[in-house]
Amino acid sequence: MLRVFDLMRSLGYDVSPPKRPQHQPKKGFTTWLIDVTTPNGTSLQMGFATPNTS
Repeated sequence: MLRVFDLMRSLGYDVSPPKRPQHQPKKGFTTWLIDVTTPNGTSLQMGFATPNTS
């Protein structure tokens, strides 16, 4: 996912660093949120989950 975000940044998108929300809906996974702003000013929030390895 981090490579995808780097690609988006290189294409002119503003991508925030991933942050963890307080509520974690999936047991055994960590949910991450990012804010994305397109070059034309439209913004959205995306989320993705990564498995816990500990």
